[in-house]
Amino acid sequence: MARLRIQAAASPGAAEEANKQQLNFAVSITRHDGDAVKGLEAEAFDLQSPIVGPGGPPADIGDVREFADGVYILSVFPHRPWARGTYLYILTVEHHDDRGQTVVPVTVPGV
Repeated sequence: MARLRIQAAASPGAAEEANKQQLNFAVSITRHDGDAVKGLEAEAFDLQSPIVGPGGPPADIGDVREFADGVYILSVFPHRPWARGTYLYILTVEHHDDRGQTVVPVTVPGV
């Protein structure tokens, strides 16, 4: 098993307190030698939210698309309306026997 290098950033996009709009994640994935990891499907990504805004909902990945070689855009939707606050997500990516993970913070604004 080899380590995947993952860099990720999140934007609240249209998500705000009391709505169910998507958050957006931009994720860059490379192998240890710097080569882009291309062609990943949604099943390769796992998103956990152990720390959510007060009263905030867990969320799931709704869509994954490869924007450029090894760069993916993830759309994340809540189980119920968002609560204002900072969410800390753990993003794990697995490809064949390779694996990597990172922590991604994002703040959902109030209305």
